[in-house]
Amino acid sequence: MIPYVLLLAICCASQIVLQGVAATNPLLFDLEEKIQEYVDALSVKHGVKVSWWDMYGNNSQFKWFKVSTNPNKIVVQAGPIKFGEAKINSLQPKVIYTNWVHNEQPDTSTTTRVKRSTLHNTTHTQSTKKAFNCGFKLSVEAKLNESAGSISASVSTNFDLTRLNSESHTETEKYSVKQVVTVPPMRSVKIEWLITDVSREIPWTADIKVTGSFGVRFERRVNGEFLWYYPVTRLRDPLLKRIGPKVMQFTANGTFASVYGVDAHLRVSEYELMDKNGEPLVITNRTLPLNARQGNAAAPQ
Repeated sequence: MIPYVLLLAICCASQIVLQGVAATNPLLFDLEEKIQEYVDALSVKHGVKVSWWDMYGNNSQFKWFKVSTNPNKIVVQAGPIKFGEAKINSLQPKVIYTNWVHNEQPDTSTTTRVKRSTLHNTTHTQSTKKAFNCGFKLSVEAKLNESAGSISASVSTNFDLTRLNSESHTETEKYSVKQVVTVPPMRSVKIEWLITDVSREIPWTADIKVTGSFGVRFERRVNGEFLWYYPVTRLRDPLLKRIGPKVMQFTANGTFASVYGVDAHLRVSEYELMDKNGEPLVITNRTLPLNARQGNAAAPQ
């Protein structure tokens, strides 16, 4: 279970409902900006300037009002990452090594040994496409495994829920092949070492719960009081959903994408013995699968 991330702030009640103004980026919700919009609307409604407002519960002037800040604060909780169905597409195999071997003997097969190593990159990209900015770090670490559509090894990554971003990192794997290939008599053999990559994209979501209230201090009394608390459910925005008394929910989302190798094999193409004057005629093609991700390749059974 991924631990919840907590944020404290301030709050209470009123009768005004403010319809949210579209943010600069409609997929980035900014809690402080949204509260500021609400406070500005309160000031206009009551015709009274606002001295300050507080969503963190740490304003030193609270002591003059003899109120406890503990019941009147905003709490932000980031739930665990939920992964959707992975989309996996195979890419075209890449030829990373080619060698020709010719056997001019009329009756005897010959063999050749293929022994090669190469470094192959695996790239992971984590993107946040809908984010919740609340003035502090809000992130969740999650682990992807086979249940999330991974064919390769499990991957752990950190998901930043507060900003729209895309970050990539690359890992390097060593692929090796050690294999014996038989060349029949009077044949030319083309040996190719191929590695096939796949691209995988997994959508993810994370529910963020916002509860509590924020405090607003007016310069003059409003309905007999200088200090009022307003529950966070007074805020209105298309990205916010009310799910309970004084509880709002925002759903962040994005994708986790990877490009990595899943298959390595030798492709052996046999031709009539080649000379300088003619095009070779393909006789047969063979594929020798390799256990390349484990190190040295096993010979075919």
